[in-house]
Amino acid sequence: MFESDLNTVIGAIIELLTQMGNPPALEPMAWGPTITTHCGSGAWQKRGTSNYFNCGVNPTPNTAPPVGEKGHLSKTDGENAAFWFEHNYAQYKAKVLEDGTKWNFTLVANHNAFNFHLLVG
Repeated sequence: MFESDLNTVIGAIIELLTQMGNPPALEPMAWGPTITTHCGSGAWQKRGTSNYFNCGVNPTPNTAPPVGEKGHLSKTDGENAAFWFEHNYAQYKAKVLEDGTKWNFTLVANHNAFNFHLLVG
């Protein structure tokens, strides 16, 4: 876990949504190459017949975190990020799923799932 801030998380979401492109041809359960932007990073994964872009915030600019490591926001910043995300991407069925401190900012674009993972609290 590493600390992040509201502006970096919002920047990561915006950058990744514009840079993720279309999913590459993948075998089931395979991962595509990592896409790294200034604020965030992620990769496509194929599960069954569906494609998922799993991503999160970077610990430092242009550097993806180690696999499995997630950025952390305070509860207040997490709530503000969730409000911003659901409001700005409502046309894509944006929703923030909370499981304790694990939050998943998810939406559907071009029949593919976008999952931005973050620790909050």
